Amino acid sequence: MHNCEESKELVEQLQGIWRDAVQHVDGRISVHSSIQTVVDKCMLLIHDEEYLLNRNARIIVVGAGKACANMAVGIEQALLETPWFSNLSGWVNVPENTIEASPRDSGKGASVSKVQYKAVGSDYAMQKIKLHPARPAGSNFPTEAGVYGTQK
Repeated sequence: MHNCEESKELVEQLQGIWRDAVQHVDGRISVHSSIQTVVDKCMLLIHDEEYLLNRNARIIVVGAGKACANMAVGIEQALLETPWFSNLSGWVNVPENTIEASPRDSGKGASVSKVQYKAVGSDYAMQKIKLHPARPAGSNFPTEAGVYGTQK
């Protein structure tokens, strides 16, 4: 039988394992950590692939799906302090429950195309990649909003 001190240590170890596992499936963390920049060599590394980019290169992000909101946050945050951030743009269709309106843009009368969103659970307000609410949570059926987002 375990004493209280051993039980406490076991609980702390299990909590550490849990936190590590959650971080590995968090789209923001996994995408951010897979992107490295070597600005003085104008190099963008994604996993082990090297991309030589001029300082004015345009990077366009396109995506769709429930993990994409957090993945887009990871991309923006990874490129935030680089020369490529100024030419970063994109559009990501996501389920409505994965995003929320940023406080600065949630005023009355704001059209859906003008509202800026952030990923649920993130304090980071998206600046370059548009998060578009394309469908209700739990539904994979086409919607007018999804078609609109795809056309963008």
